[in-house]
Amino acid sequence: MQKPETSAFQQGFAEAAVHLTGKLDALAEAWVERMVEDPEVSLWDRVEDRPAALANARRDIGREVAALQAGFELPSTCPPEIVDSARLAVMTGFPLWGALKAYRVGNLVQWEAWEQAVSSLSVDEDTRRQLLRRGARFMFDYADRASTWMEREYTRARHRATRRAEQRRLQVVRDILDGASVDASALGYDLDQQHLCAVVWGESVEETAEELIAPWEGQALTVSADTSTSWVWLGCPSGRRPDPPSLRALDVPAGTYLALSDLATGIGGFRRAHREAQQARAVAGYSHGRLTLYRDVAVDALALADESQARAFIERELGPLASPGRRASLLRTTLRVYFDCAQRASTAARQLGVHERTIANRLRAVEDQLGHGVHQRHLEIETALRLHRLLGL
Repeated sequence: MQKPETSAFQQGFAEAAVHLTGKLDALAEAWVERMVEDPEVSLWDRVEDRPAALANARRDIGREVAALQAGFELPSTCPPEIVDSARLAVMTGFPLWGALKAYRVGNLVQWEAWEQAVSSLSVDEDTRRQLLRRGARFMFDYADRASTWMEREYTRARHRATRRAEQRRLQVVRDILDGASVDASALGYDLDQQHLCAVVWGESVEETAEELIAPWEGQALTVSADTSTSWVWLGCPSGRRPDPPSLRALDVPAGTYLALSDLATGIGGFRRAHREAQQARAVAGYSHGRLTLYRDVAVDALALADESQARAFIERELGPLASPGRRASLLRTTLRVYFDCAQRASTAARQLGVHERTIANRLRAVEDQLGHGVHQRHLEIETALRLHRLLGL
């Protein structure tokens, strides 16, 4: 027979639930990271699938924590994130056993977080045991329901996918990107031509991809990489080069993002264009820009391939200028404008609305802090400034 809930139980429950609510992002990341530690599951771990997996994990955990916070209230119908996860699993070729195992891993991650939260409470041992038992019963009941729904939705999604040509096209494209020799005739797209590749993700993916393709005079290939991401290749006849201004004029709606590669030729170019678009997408994750062209962020993409190295580079090149504070921010802004103006102090002064002597004084202050002239390592300093802004330091 369940013991009546005491005021100590209610207070401890509220504190532990709030603790979990504040850790949703960390729990989602722990869920995905622990899941791919399994050697068999890691076979399906692709960089391009991580954002969708993390988003679904956070939604899933967020709903369960909200249900817990509402008084251990179990859902009576299948939550939409389980439907999305099932569809994502089918579209990426992730097996049902892996999807079910993912829910067991997620359940374990949440239970450990609940156990840690309860263990840190200042309550008596009887209340602590009662909180742990109640949390365990709720979480395992929730996981049982989620697994049942996942199996049902996965089966439905797989049945639909087997009848769709899109799934076959996606697999052919993945095989090509993985370097396999495949019959690509079913794609209806010439791999020997020049290619631009776009990655479109977010809310209005289909509409944005259609807007990108509509004015295009050559071939186009579109595949849905997951429920919120499309890959688009635009074929370009040899000798023709797309007009960059027209690409920059694309109207990308709020909540949607587009990353575009540079031009590349042949089947190797098909793969390279996709890599460049993915690298531009990675930079967009820092800048939050709706439209990101690889040609604009190629240096950033290379530098951010290892974020820890990028941070070390910033610290080494900017030194005290990387620190927070109004003075350091003012000097960084002055340097950015100075470099943008081709190191013309008079032009930078007009742009900043100050006297040219002010620019000279600030540059001397910069050089005093750096210990050398800005012209000696202007490329390194300019890159460090870009990375500093992208990383939000």
